[in-house]
Amino acid sequence: MLELQAAFGYRPFTRGEYRRLRGPLTELAVQTAKGPLLTQHLIELLRQAQIILPTTPVLDRLCGEALTRGTRLLHRRLTEGLDAARVAELDRLLVPAEGTRTIPLTWLRQPPDEPNAKHVLEHLERLARLRAVGLSADRDRMVHQGRLTQLAREGSIFFFYLRIVYDN
Repeated sequence: MLELQAAFGYRPFTRGEYRRLRGPLTELAVQTAKGPLLTQHLIELLRQAQIILPTTPVLDRLCGEALTRGTRLLHRRLTEGLDAARVAELDRLLVPAEGTRTIPLTWLRQPPDEPNAKHVLEHLERLARLRAVGLSADRDRMVHQGRLTQLAREGSIFFFYLRIVYDN
């Protein structure tokens, strides 16, 4: 095996390579949570660097770690720079209004009704409530749009379970 490595210029996969490749994989994991895509990218990086592919469990572990770190980094990027007032406003979207069981986020997520003056006023009210949170308009550009869509989908699932808890 050593003779083949020397003849073709390949190197073994080491802990150093593991640590070095974790960074680029984490950045990709900020943009996507698709494990097969991360694995494919990792294999391509190893081939370009002429590094012998490690075993499948090592590839899985590296990609899994990158996914975890990428998700944490994504959340950090979305929340960095938020002051206590913004965080408090966001938290208020999850607390039911006095005397009701409906949280403001439910109200904000309701689909539009037929177009008439009353419903336009309701939408303007929703827009004013969102603007009161005070998030900058360019915050969504901090992360990949596909990842935001995925977070919204995951939030909807969580929101569904949250409603079950509040309704019971």
